[in-house]
Amino acid sequence: MRRISIFISNLNRGGAEKQALLLAKYLTPYFETDILTFYPGNQYKEFIEKNDLSIIALKGLVIRKLYDLYKYFKKNTDTVLFNYSPINNIFGTIIGKIAGISKNYCGIRSANFVIQYYKIIIQKFACNKYSDLIITNSYESLKKYGEVGFKLNKFKVIHNCVELPDFNRINDRSQYINILTVSRFIKFKGIECSIKAVEYLLTRYPQLRSKVKFRLVGYGFLETEIESLISELKLNDVITIYNGKEDITRHYKESHIYLSTSLTEGLSNSIMEAMSFSMPVVATDVGDNRFLIKEGINGYLCKVNDYISVAESLYNIISNVDIRKRFSSMSLNLIKDNFSPDVFINEYFKLIEA
Repeated sequence: MRRISIFISNLNRGGAEKQALLLAKYLTPYFETDILTFYPGNQYKEFIEKNDLSIIALKGLVIRKLYDLYKYFKKNTDTVLFNYSPINNIFGTIIGKIAGISKNYCGIRSANFVIQYYKIIIQKFACNKYSDLIITNSYESLKKYGEVGFKLNKFKVIHNCVELPDFNRINDRSQYINILTVSRFIKFKGIECSIKAVEYLLTRYPQLRSKVKFRLVGYGFLETEIESLISELKLNDVITIYNGKEDITRHYKESHIYLSTSLTEGLSNSIMEAMSFSMPVVATDVGDNRFLIKEGINGYLCKVNDYISVAESLYNIISNVDIRKRFSSMSLNLIKDNFSPDVFINEYFKLIEA
């Protein structure tokens, strides 16, 4: 049986980490599949044990970790390697090449350059020279990395997948219409625009104040600044911040409209999750959001920082039950048709068997 190796820096809670685990879950029945990581953590322990996933933790100092990685590749030269982050692209691709492994795929999982520029240069060298292909989860990433010199003819876009939850919204009897945002509290997520949109919505349509709640789920260094803005706009009775490091499933189940006002984006895992829970979406027209949100079909796309347009879009969904139900149904259908595990894993089968 062929061996698959998925190399990722850590298994803390995050979009790339979840996608790596999903890939392992769906490949394990067909291949010997290992996840190689520097820091295994405990946040996905239940998922790993439930799906009987093989985790190989590379321990010790950096030199020891890299030497053990080389020994693993040398022992399993038939492996197909999927790297999942910048540091993995650098070490996995170069060490894998030295060890002579079968196939070596780089992975670009973000449309934003969140590492130092010199690391981008090293990553570009490794991916361009030694990888068989560069897998990215969005066309926005392809565009941005192509602009800094990554070879476009090496790219393949495979959108992320989302597992459908065992959930039915038909018998919802909630007291409020809950708007939900799940996000890190960092600048490019555009949280300020969401808050201003809710403030405008309630100012223009004051009758909604007793009917609407906004759940802001996340964490990050801007949390204090966000709390201050909420207080300044006198929205403490409407907006509640929840810890995004905890299990957030209940927020998807209990919410009715998903809101994302990012300034830039690749492919949004949180929007996909929301759609899998049959939620209409109001989002900014950035990155690959246009692949998820079809205007007037399952939600609305707005210009960046246009909080008035965001507010009016929210009002259209809140004030019309028929639109809300139709958009909800279409969100789920779009996920089933385009972002299911079956669609996702078939693309990886093609790479493995090529």
